[in-house]
Amino acid sequence: MKRLSGTVSLGFVLVAQLCGFSQAQFHDPETSACEQARDNGWVVLCDRDHMGVLKYMREMTPEEKQARAEGKRKQLEERRRLEVEHANTRLWNAIQGSKGVREVEEALIGGADANLSHKGTPVLVAAADIGDYYVVNILLSKGAKPDAQDADGSTALMRASARGHTKIVELLEYAANR
Repeated sequence: MKRLSGTVSLGFVLVAQLCGFSQAQFHDPETSACEQARDNGWVVLCDRDHMGVLKYMREMTPEEKQARAEGKRKQLEERRRLEVEHANTRLWNAIQGSKGVREVEEALIGGADANLSHKGTPVLVAAADIGDYYVVNILLSKGAKPDAQDADGSTALMRASARGHTKIVELLEYAANR
């Protein structure tokens, strides 16, 4: 156990402040400082004579424990939301920058949504428009909807057809018929 620095009266003052008692109440021979502290939710370990406070700590109430757990849960949820947001940004940037399969896979592993839309354009439609067969294949394998439409109503199949990306057209037709 760790001893509080200072005199015994300093220990009493600290416990008194924590428990809401005056210092005079602890010097009352009829009253045990430890018992009073314990009644107020504090665990106080005292020496044999109940005069020197060796260690004290406040027990958490169930409400405080729940609030702490809720705070940690909210922190984790916020961290996860930010990670997904970052992964979605990486996915969109990888597709728009034609960075290739590796960056797209890393973004999807990081939690990016294969059905992500940016300014009304689903990533699958953008990848089909660019003509990246492997990225389209990865997006479909990760659950991208082949019939997703952009803000103009164009699907990935329509964009790939218009650009002459025949392998992507075949892949999208196969995915749509599964």
